[in-house]
Order: sequence, then structure tokens, then C-alpha cells
Amino acid sequence: MDRSKDFIVKILGNKGAEQFENKLKMFSASEADCNFRRKAYADTIATTMEINDMVLGSSKRKTFSGASVSASNLAGVSIYAGVMRSFVESIAPIFSVQRNIDAPAQKIMYVDFYDILNDQLIVPNIGADQAWTDKTRQATEVLDFTSSHLVTITGGWPITPKTFKAVVYAADGTVLGTIYDDGAGNYIATPGLLDGTAATANQSISYNSGVIKMTFPTTGLGSGAKRMTYACVWDTTDKAEVNKAYGKTKYYDVETAPLLVPVERNVISDHAMQKQGIINSDELYANFVENEYTKAVNQRAFDAIIQGYTGDTYVVDLSNFSLASGFYETIVRSFKALLTQGENQLAKQTYKGAKCTGYLASPEAVNVFDLMNAGEGWVKNVNSTYYKDIVGWYNDVPVVRCIDLGEGEIMMTHRTDDGYVAPLFHAMFLAPTELPVVSNYQNMTKYTSGMYSMEGFGYSSSALIVKLKVILPNDLKLTKLV
Repeated sequence: MDRSKDFIVKILGNKGAEQFENKLKMFSASEADCNFRRKAYADTIATTMEINDMVLGSSKRKTFSGASVSASNLAGVSIYAGVMRSFVESIAPIFSVQRNIDAPAQKIMYVDFYDILNDQLIVPNIGADQAWTDKTRQATEVLDFTSSHLVTITGGWPITPKTFKAVVYAADGTVLGTIYDDGAGNYIATPGLLDGTAATANQSISYNSGVIKMTFPTTGLGSGAKRMTYACVWDTTDKAEVNKAYGKTKYYDVETAPLLVPVERNVISDHAMQKQGIINSDELYANFVENEYTKAVNQRAFDAIIQGYTGDTYVVDLSNFSLASGFYETIVRSFKALLTQGENQLAKQTYKGAKCTGYLASPEAVNVFDLMNAGEGWVKNVNSTYYKDIVGWYNDVPVVRCIDLGEGEIMMTHRTDDGYVAPLFHAMFLAPTELPVVSNYQNMTKYTSGMYSMEGFGYSSSALIVKLKVILPNDLKLTKLV
């Protein structure tokens, strides 16, 4: 039974847990994904508490009130809320599957499905699905023919109508034409590829018997041996050999590394702030550390997506248009067309759904998003607090500004509705927790602490990302006066 909700309430209290839940749902693909992520966070916190209690004990000095993730401070004082806020306020959930792991380095499992008869991959974790179910044998063969222009293929099973396709090549590899069946026992072929004077029996496909006959002309196709490749789907549902699917377990290797945010504090300054009653020094440093930690997590996600991508880049050139010449609508329409074509390419690559679920956009590309209004699908994020943050939503999909991309570049990403497949894996071993206090023996009024975590990002597949580039008009670029 999943008790992660109760665990979060115990840590944050009812009000804090409610705020956490709202943020959690905002970046979850579905209810199942929301529950999955909550449990991953709770498990990570639990592991951290166990390790900290074992290593540090209850006598550890704390520089942030209630900031250390340990069982001893759960009684009466909540864990530093920034630990939990950082989980749901970073951009990591937009681009990654978040999982708790039990060791600093671990394998994360996924499953590909194969059919038993052919041992062929039919439903990969990422990539194109292949039809199978009752249609069990898909065959591809290569046949050479020179002297005999009658080709006969006998499969031994009935053929599923409209599944036959053949491609005929010349000796030099040039494609001479294609042949399809029409579902009624006849062929649809490139003109001149088949002999139109051949007897009907020698120019037919028998679906029930599984016999295929084709007659090619003795002249007109050039000299030398011809080669034909064909594929069709044999139906074996009435045979004893029935197809089944099975899952083959595979693994991604994921390693975590310490993520450190150290700060130095001065007891004299802290005391002065406390006496003045204007600034709470604990809160000031805690907010700083939380923000820096969130930025560090974001940067790891940016680096993983950009550096791991190995696909193509698709370009639309808008440099010949300008706002000054009245091409506003053309620029916006062309930009939206680029996004639509990118989404179609994403669907072609993934077969997991056509919808883009997250954009990384360079500042120049963000400028084009900002040309659009709510009626065109764009909603600006007026509460953005950091430059590398969500700048808005295009058709309800978050757009994150990223200065690490090239000029005008956009990366469209896909995360499945169940939250199980995404471009990245975010593996969490230890939650953010307080660093041990280190004294400065050269200046005894100073001491160093901060926060650290153990987490890492692993790359799943470039098939879940499409990279676009828009070349902007000159009057859409900010130019510094000299």
C-alpha cells in the first residue's frame, strides 16, 4: 500500500503538503504519474533519513532550523520546506522519468516486447511498433531472376489481403518499380513493370492458398539479373502455431553524483540581523541555498538533453521577412507550422503519441513565442522567477528558456501520458539535506555549511526529441548600440 501522501503530510504538515501536491500535479502527465513521482520522492527522503540518522545521529548541529533530513527533527519541527519545494519546482519533471534508486549507481529496468514465432521486436519501449496479433508471419525475401520471367512464391499460409508489397531493382540497384495487391487478388504495379499479356493464372495472388504468381516482360526492363524484395503478412490463426508476445527485460545504467551547494556564514552578521529584527538570517540563507540547488538540478537536465542528442535539426528560414514590412502574420504562421511539423516528426520517431510535452527554447526562439497571443495558443508565465525558467505555455505545453542552445534553436520533447517514458531518467538516491558544519579556524566567527544531494540524469533516447532551428528576421534581434 502506498503511504507516500501520509509521509509527505508528516514532513510538511497539512498546508505544506497541500502546496506540494498542487505543484506535483502541475508537472505530472497523469494521476498514475503523480502517484509514481510522489512515492519516488517519499522513498528518497526515507533513504536519506536512514543514512543521516545512522551517520550523523541526533547531536548534529543545524544551521537552518529544521533543515536536516533526519528522524530526530520530525517531532515538532518540519523539515526545511525547500527540500520538498525543489523537487517539484525544478524543470526536471518536464523532461524526465523520476525514480528513487537504492544505491548511488544502479540499473533502471525497461521492457521491450517481442513475438515468439519470429523473435522480432514488435513494441519497443521507444520507437516504431510492428503489427502482429493474429497476423503472425511477416516474410521478406530476395529473389534473382533472369531467364525465367514467371516468379512463384508459396508461403504455406493464407495471405492477409492488402499486405503484399514488392520492390523490383535493376542489376545496378536502380528501383524499377513497386507492386501491391489490391485486396481482390489483383496487382497494382508501376506501369510496364508486369507483363500485361500474361495469362491471368500467372498474374495473380491467391489469399487462401498463399500462392503468389507474377510475370515480368521479356523486354523493357533492361539487361542483366533483376532482383525483387517482397514482404507480406501470413495469417496462421487457424494453424496450431499461435503467436504470442513476450517481454524482454533490458536496463539503463544510471549513476548519481553529489550535488553540492555550500555557503559560508558569519555568526556576528547573523547576530546583527537577528538584533535588528529585519532579516531572518536562517531564512535568508535557506532561500539562497534552495534557489541555487534548483538551478543546479535544472542545469544538469539541460546538459543531459543537449549533450546527449544525436538526431537531425530541422530549419525554417524567416530571414527574408520582417516586422517592419508587415510580415507579422507570416512569421507567426511559419513558426507555428515549424512546430506542427516537428510534432509530426516526433510522433514518427516515437510511436508513443504525437503530442509534444515540453519545449526547450533559446532566447531568440522565445521572442517568437512572445509574438503570439492567447488566441494563438500562447500564455506567458508572469510569475517566472529565474532566467532559465518556464517562460510560458504553448497549447498548454511548458516552454523553458535555455541559453545553452544555439541561436534560434528549439528542442521538442515527448513524455508519455503514463510518465514511464521520457528523454531523461532522473535517478534520486539522497534528497537535499544539510552539510556538516565546518569551522573556519582562521576566522572563528565564520563557519561553512549548505546542502547536498546524490542524484543523476541518464539519457534514454534521441527519438523522444526533435531539434528545430528558426532563422529570425533581423528586426527580431536585439542589437547593442556601439
